[in-house]
Amino acid sequence: MTAPVLIDYPTFLANVQENDVRALALLAGGNTIKTMSSTEGDTYEAIGVRLFNAGLVTRFRRSMEVQTSDVWHVFDGIVHPAALNYIAQCAMERVKLSRAVIPA
Repeated sequence: MTAPVLIDYPTFLANVQENDVRALALLAGGNTIKTMSSTEGDTYEAIGVRLFNAGLVTRFRRSMEVQTSDVWHVFDGIVHPAALNYIAQCAMERVKLSRAVIPA
């Protein structure tokens, strides 16, 4: 199976959801995403599928860990290098917009 083709930046901006950006930024920082809620785990799995299908992550994995008799849903992934630029560009544009003068 071949990996999906990376979407371009305008498509990223037009279609990305807030939780997708949050998960992508966490993974880009080398973090794992952990939750004890199976419902939230299913949500993160759906996010991972969207990110993978968009080519924004090259690997996304869900696993389970048991810590002091609590079951954790754990997610990790590898972010496509171009997607790192998308995150940075999006943040830069957000900063510019927040400093723009609002017309009276």
